[in-house]
Amino acid sequence: MNLVIDDVLKSLEENTFSSKLATKVLFADKKYKEIRFSEDNFNALKESTSCHKIAALDGGNAEIAGAPNFSLHILRFACVVFEDNKRVRTSFKDTFDAYCLAQAKAEGDKIVYDVEIFPRNTEDEFFSIKKLSFDSYDPSLGSGIFRAEVSRACTAARRMLEWEFAQYVLNKLSENDIVVIDGSLQTGMTGESEYSKRAHDAAKKSGAILSGLAKTSRLFTDAGSPAASAILSLANKAGINHAWDYHPVVEINSDSHRADMHFVKLHESSRHAMRFEIFIEQKEFADDVLAALSKNSVDLSFLGYPYALVAAHNAAKIRPEEVTTESAMFLSRAGSGANKIAAAGAAADAHGVLDRRL
Repeated sequence: MNLVIDDVLKSLEENTFSSKLATKVLFADKKYKEIRFSEDNFNALKESTSCHKIAALDGGNAEIAGAPNFSLHILRFACVVFEDNKRVRTSFKDTFDAYCLAQAKAEGDKIVYDVEIFPRNTEDEFFSIKKLSFDSYDPSLGSGIFRAEVSRACTAARRMLEWEFAQYVLNKLSENDIVVIDGSLQTGMTGESEYSKRAHDAAKKSGAILSGLAKTSRLFTDAGSPAASAILSLANKAGINHAWDYHPVVEINSDSHRADMHFVKLHESSRHAMRFEIFIEQKEFADDVLAALSKNSVDLSFLGYPYALVAAHNAAKIRPEEVTTESAMFLSRAGSGANKIAAAGAAADAHGVLDRRL
């Protein structure tokens, strides 16, 4: 057994951990013009002198009932605002909950997933999206050549609503206030760019700045290494020990990704480089935004990550005990319909029976 493990480790060393030199972040799409790595692209972060607000946004979802032909999720969207590194009360409603129901429906020889949004508070103002529809074979749902699970339609709907939530918050803020979403500004779901455009338009109208920070990145280099790791290694090789902004990375010419991309280390003691993006028409404000985010990234629980985003994540998170309560409440309310729901799930999935027997 140890010899086999040695073979595994040897393969990792020769491939994944090879010393092959990375020279750029790799993009397959011709709308992305790659820029070769250079130590000259590292810039020290400015000190923040601005007291503009940082509004951090995040969303969460969890399934509370489902079967192969339907899925019911709770969606939650939260905004947390900091000013001068202190959390402040918002002048607008900052947390919204909704039920999201996706159902399989036959249309000719196709199966589509129809999605309906049911705000928990019917007076909530930001939910203009009421219905969506996805082809069950839509590759943007993330199942390759196979039909996506119906629950993926709820996750896709959440992404659309996250853009709408960003639009709502941007319209509530003042000029040069900062919105930072958890993730990039890139769109990938079918129809998603329609909703991202509304957020971009709200940023232009209000003057508030739209940005995104992704704590994980799936971008790779031409050496096959993770982009964030390669840039971090380049900084270490150059002896750069302070917080930094690496830019430019790539020139983007895509209507579905209207952003200027950076990689950043927001605290000198952080071990992480993160992907940062700013709305392309506001890229001149990148230094000020990064200075503000760096000032907010000093919490010892996660050095180098804005505490505002930590707080937004916690506010949007749907906890397991909440799922249990919501599921029980839904099934109780369903009455005799609960038996149909249980039967629909059991008829298509006997895997749990096998697990229990073993």
